[in-house]
Amino acid sequence: MSYFVLIGGGTCSGKTTLTANIVEKLPYDFTWIKMDDYYHDLTHFSPKQMKLYNFDTPESIDFDALEEDVTDLLNGKTIQKRSYNFVKHAVTISNEVITPREIIIVEGIFAFCEKTLFKKADLKIYADLDSDLRLARRLIRDVAERGFDFKGTINQYLKNVRPMHEKYIERSKEYADIIMHTENNFDKLLKEIDTLLKKMKAE
Repeated sequence: MSYFVLIGGGTCSGKTTLTANIVEKLPYDFTWIKMDDYYHDLTHFSPKQMKLYNFDTPESIDFDALEEDVTDLLNGKTIQKRSYNFVKHAVTISNEVITPREIIIVEGIFAFCEKTLFKKADLKIYADLDSDLRLARRLIRDVAERGFDFKGTINQYLKNVRPMHEKYIERSKEYADIIMHTENNFDKLLKEIDTLLKKMKAE
């Protein structure tokens, strides 16, 4: 039997870092699925369509594919690894096999925006962080790691990221079982999560 944990929160709120610490430091076997790998493939889009596309709404995620993979894992089946290229906006399905383990984690900004997904979850964690810090982290990530233009990143944040966060992500935190402020000491957060996971398994 596998347990299902959802970790959500705004862009660059520390979700991935928190999840990495959970997987690395807590004494359980984890399968970690990144929601970022389930963006829709847009390689068929024209440059004009790409400029108009909004990546900051739940509709940008292929929830059908994600839910199918989560369901298979929860039913003890293996899935094929999926990855998303943020420069080419292309989806790749590799031959690498992902196996279900003791705890399945799905992490991403829209974790609580699809009811059929979060209703499956045994534990829902929302990673929270001040908006100024999230913007600073996003600038560093998009410019340094993804090769995006600095001015374009700022424009995207003001045009799409911030208003869509307020419309979708901020509201979705009401579905979380616990809200964790990721500027706090990570060792303390991990102890809290360990307690929650033990309680989840005991129920």
